[in-house]
Amino acid sequence: MQFLERLKVNLMTRFAWKKPGPRLAETLVKFEATEEDSSWHLLQGLKQEKDCQKKAKLFQQVLEEFRHAEEFQFLYKEIFAKKLKSLKEERQELFRKTEVWKLYAFCRIGEESAAKRFAHIIEADCEPRMKRVLKRIVADEEGHIEEADVLLDVLPIHEVTAELRRIRLKRFKESWMRMGRHLTGIIGKSLLLGFYFGIGWAFSKTANARFISNRKNLKKEGRELVYESPRIVF
Repeated sequence: MQFLERLKVNLMTRFAWKKPGPRLAETLVKFEATEEDSSWHLLQGLKQEKDCQKKAKLFQQVLEEFRHAEEFQFLYKEIFAKKLKSLKEERQELFRKTEVWKLYAFCRIGEESAAKRFAHIIEADCEPRMKRVLKRIVADEEGHIEEADVLLDVLPIHEVTAELRRIRLKRFKESWMRMGRHLTGIIGKSLLLGFYFGIGWAFSKTANARFISNRKNLKKEGRELVYESPRIVF
């Protein structure tokens, strides 16, 4: 998966993210939505957590996730000279009220994935202002990974391992589903284009053959096929 992620980032950087354009704008909107979504889920965990030290760590991370979302908003305005319109998507709880620790496991996987993705983008030759912002965010994400590990260390290792495995598998399936839908769209468009061009080519060949046949028949009869352009009368 890391190879595919790196390949995807390299292709997007080369063809979509190197200069300001619609694809870069769409990417920044999605990044901002992801950070804002993370802050919302952490707030839900903060409401349910009973331990004061854990609440303090969660609160600090909430503030940082909010700041990351604002960083993408400011970057969008700097590049495109207009305000970013946030995505409005329906949110679902990631854990039961009695299982706040599962949020930490989800954060552990999510932060690790985001840090690696942003690191790949930084390594590539992307838009300079975007690279500058991502460098700051990656440093925070790596700190969040360490904090999640600390929060999970006090729990039974077999439960944590099983939950991390479940989340990774779920994200893997979702990733392949998204890729499948994307590929299906590309293949569908390609087939439609091929169909239209194929039909057009067939009609043009048929029309050309009919024109040549009619012209030969008229010549045999001693007449000539003359094309007259339509006259416009005012």
